[in-house]
Amino acid sequence: MTRLLRRIPGVMAIYRQARLLADVAYDRWLADPARVNDRSHLTGEWDFKAPLEQERHARMLAMVERHRGSGGWGDALELGCSEGLFTVQLARHAARLLAVDISPLACARTAERCAAIRNVSVERLDLARDPLPGRYDLILAMGIFECVHGCDRLAHVTRKVVAALKPCGLLAATVARLPEGLRHGWWVRWFPEGADCIVPILSSGFGLRLLEQAPQRGITTSGAVVDHVVALFEKDPEPTQ
Repeated sequence: MTRLLRRIPGVMAIYRQARLLADVAYDRWLADPARVNDRSHLTGEWDFKAPLEQERHARMLAMVERHRGSGGWGDALELGCSEGLFTVQLARHAARLLAVDISPLACARTAERCAAIRNVSVERLDLARDPLPGRYDLILAMGIFECVHGCDRLAHVTRKVVAALKPCGLLAATVARLPEGLRHGWWVRWFPEGADCIVPILSSGFGLRLLEQAPQRGITTSGAVVDHVVALFEKDPEPTQ
C-alpha cells in the first residue's frame, strides 16, 4: 500500500499527515498513558543506555552547567524519570531532587536504582492531572511536552510547570522533531506537534525566555532516525514592587 501511494504525487504527504493526526487523536482521547508507559518499559522499547540517549543527557547537563556553573543547582524536579539513569547523574548536582513519572513501573525501578542516594525522592505523578508539589530552581523534562496533545493541554501543562519554577529558575527540555514534511501542517494551530512548534510556544507568553537550543540528530543501531531539540529556558524574575 505504501509503495503504491509513493507513486502518486502529493498523496504520500496527505497519508502521513492523516496517520500522525490519527495517532495524536488516539493518544489524547483513548490511550491510558500509565499503561502505555509501563508496557514500553516491560518490552524494552526505550533503551536509555543507548549512546544517543546518553549523548542527549550529557548535552542537557552541559547546557545547564554553562548557565549555572558546575556547583550546586539547588532543588530540582525531573519530569519523566523513566528508569532513573539520568536521575543518578542529575543527583550529583542537585541539593534535593524529586523524580516523577506517570508509570508505576518506572517509579519502582528509579526508586530501586536510587535507593542509596539520600537527596533523591521518587513519586508517581500524572502531569496532566496532578499538581506539582513545591517550587524548584531547575525542572528537567525529557520527552514530556511532545506527549501533551492540543493547544489547551499544552498551555495548561506549561503554566503548571512554570508556576513550579522559582523566579529565574531554569527549565531544561528535550523535544522530538517531526519529519520535515510534517512540521508545519494546517493543523498545528490546534495540535502543535514536535519541537519546531513546541519550543517557540514555550518561549512565548508563559514567562519563559529561551536561553539556548541545540539540535541532536543521529541514527540508532536499528537504523531509526533520532531527531531532537535540547532547549534551556529561564523563568522571568519577579517584578519589583
